Amino acid sequence: MEITDEEYQQLQDDLEEARTDAARFEDELAFEQDAHEDTKRSLEEIRKVLDDIRDQCQDALR
Repeated sequence: MEITDEEYQQLQDDLEEARTDAARFEDELAFEQDAHEDTKRSLEEIRKVLDDIRDQCQDALR
């Protein structure tokens, strides 16, 4: 099966567009993963503060 120069060029263009889309998706995914990790760290810090507050309240009630 032979393809024309136009078809070949269209395939090349489609391939380049797919590569660009894939790179953009990878960048977006990396950003989302970083945001998730930041949120996870923040929640861990909040949990520690709440644990400290709970401990202080329990100590005060003794």
